[in-house]
Order: sequence, then structure tokens, then C-alpha cells
Amino acid sequence: MVPLSLEVKQIKRLLQLNKLRLQERMFVNLSIQVDDPEHISVPPLLLITFIDNIFKYGKVSNPENPALISINRNGAELDFKLSNLKKMNHAFEGLSMGISNAKARLSNFYGDLYNLTINENETHFELQLKITI
Repeated sequence: MVPLSLEVKQIKRLLQLNKLRLQERMFVNLSIQVDDPEHISVPPLLLITFIDNIFKYGKVSNPENPALISINRNGAELDFKLSNLKKMNHAFEGLSMGISNAKARLSNFYGDLYNLTINENETHFELQLKITI
């Protein structure tokens, strides 16, 4: 386990790296509302797995519909959400290995103390992860 503050630092680095790669044509809103991220532990690179999929399968070039990432603490619950448009002409349909592995890691670390919800259609992807901390 690593402090959430370290995971957030890695998320910000990933966003900076993709901003350079996409030559500033990246529209992602990141909101973090956690008072004590150094005192909350999460499995390393867990949240990065989900955010990386935004850049693999999502469309982040639309300023009117940016990808959204939020991390909030609500009492004894960590609430992670993301939503993004999907690439319309994406030829490769992934095997969902990243998400499958993340689900297995969540089960191993948290047992039944988490809830992962994924909703998607042809144009949009949404994910919400709630972890009891």
C-alpha cells in the first residue's frame, strides 16, 4: 500500500506527460477533495490503471466535453470517479486486462469493502470506485 498523496502525485505526472504527448490538446479536469491524503493508503498504481484507459480509449481533445477525474473523501469512504468520451474510430478493442487486474487487486486488498461501478455506451464511459477506508 502507498499513501494516496503519492498516487495523486503519479496521477498528476501522468496527466503532464500526456499533455506533452498530445501537444496541449488535452482537456481533463482533475478535482481532489481529500484533507489528509498522506493518511489514506491505496494499492500502488491502482487509480493510474483507470486513468491510463482515458488516454488509450477515450477522447480528450474536446474542450466542451473534457474528461473528468475526481477523488473525494466522504467520511470513511474514498470516492473515485472518472468519465470521458470514447474514441469513435478506435480499431482495437482491448481485452479489459487492466480493469480485470484492478478488480482482482481490489478484491485482494479490500474484500467486500469496495464497490466498483462501470457504465458505458457507444460514446461515453463512466467509472465510480468507492472504498471504505
